[in-house]
Amino acid sequence: MGEVRATSRPSKSYPRLFRNRSFRWVWAADTVSRFGDRFFDLAMLWFVYAETHSTTATAGFMVVWHISQAAFSPVGGVFADRWNRRSTLILSNLLLALVTAVCGAVLGLFRSAHLEVIYATLFLLNAVYAVSGPTRYALTPVIVERDLVVTANGFMTTAGAVTDMVANAAAGAVVAVLGPVVAVFGDALSFALAAGFFGLARIPVQSKRAEKSNVGAPQPGRLKRFGAEFREGVIAIWESPLLRTAVGIAMLINVPSYTIVLLPALVHEQLGLGAAAYGAVLTAEALGGGIGGLLAGRLESRFGTGRFTALGLAVGGIGLVIMAASRTFWLTLASAAASALAIAAMGVALGSLIQLTIPGDQLGRTHGLMVPANALLIPVSTLAAGWASQRWGVEWLMAAAGGWLWIPALLVLINPLFRKASIQTSRVNP
Repeated sequence: MGEVRATSRPSKSYPRLFRNRSFRWVWAADTVSRFGDRFFDLAMLWFVYAETHSTTATAGFMVVWHISQAAFSPVGGVFADRWNRRSTLILSNLLLALVTAVCGAVLGLFRSAHLEVIYATLFLLNAVYAVSGPTRYALTPVIVERDLVVTANGFMTTAGAVTDMVANAAAGAVVAVLGPVVAVFGDALSFALAAGFFGLARIPVQSKRAEKSNVGAPQPGRLKRFGAEFREGVIAIWESPLLRTAVGIAMLINVPSYTIVLLPALVHEQLGLGAAAYGAVLTAEALGGGIGGLLAGRLESRFGTGRFTALGLAVGGIGLVIMAASRTFWLTLASAAASALAIAAMGVALGSLIQLTIPGDQLGRTHGLMVPANALLIPVSTLAAGWASQRWGVEWLMAAAGGWLWIPALLVLINPLFRKASIQTSRVNP
């Protein structure tokens, strides 16, 4: 391990980043895959509601998604570190394309099969994502220079926000005109294209030093080997005070993720407006998140990851409180954009610190272990907020989400190790 210091100016970071051929192709793969995912999500949510006319069944889509993700990710993360990353991404995206295409075909041909097919598809998709997700997570630190990791992650956040805005509009039109089945086939096509783009990227093969050093030594059985690799991921998180704190902060931040469920009701009840205003607020959030991604590298360099995490959470929390109290459309738009900007920029910096603190050969399994906690908290907090909002009102739950973000912000400030943490001076593994 050694110290890493950023030596390049922010103005020079993007030209350096885009000269990186591997990054360009990975970005292309991420973009086309994300575009297709928005088609799938919108089509499935609309299909479920249109077939059942039940918001409970629609919420069940999200619950099944997160629970299956939590179930598969710890196992998939181990294999993500073990298998060749480039081959894994190519094959997994081809398999995702196959699963999605079969789902579309079954929904189109057999009108009697509805929720069973969709839920089965979610389980299969998450079984594959359990390997491809941690594999993709491990890519950025190995295909770009370390002082460009925050810039790269920030750009991906911004590009993702732009992609979401365009894809959601396009998906809505496709579902309205051609139907949800066509949108599902569009997602299958996006996975096939992503597989091709990953194939064009130069992705380094992970180190085999540990295996070579054990040549001639008795090899454990498959189950024991898996258990040992799984424990290595747990130990990597637990034995690093900085990483342990960062993961804990990230988990706390996910608790108020229920705000996405409250937003339609907030717009309707607080502002007395309809779907067009709701769409405008979503657009403002996406715009704010995109700008936050672009600014993340510059802000992290100025404040350091720890202080910037506290600042971003504090500003994001204030924005949510203002949204809860707002009775005017433009104030709601401005506070939504400001909150999304602060939280997105903070998230890029915090995520990059976690990414660079994890040992390079354990990125997949540690990421696979972090997913369950986050994935399980989201449906729990969402269901609880749905019940509580009916009893106390949407605005109070939105304000509570803003106040909650101050808790991890204060925890950062009172923790001297994390408060002083900075990507530019942190000790990271190759």
